[in-house]
Amino acid sequence: MIIFGTRGIKSTIKSGDFNCPRCDTSKPYRHRKVTKFFTLYFIPIIPLGSAGEYVECNHCKGTFIPRD
Repeated sequence: MIIFGTRGIKSTIKSGDFNCPRCDTSKPYRHRKVTKFFTLYFIPIIPLGSAGEYVECNHCKGTFIPRD
């Protein structure tokens, strides 16, 4: 039996401090990117493209869509 599928792998693009809307103060953050991969036996093999980006507050773990 061959087991295959897709899954998203998160990677950190950059980090620093930002004004978190939920904490309402300056907190550290991580700018994350999710890349979708084709998997074979649960091992990521072929990247299929970007699934999106978001900013994650390290304090409250809230996620936010980045503004340009």
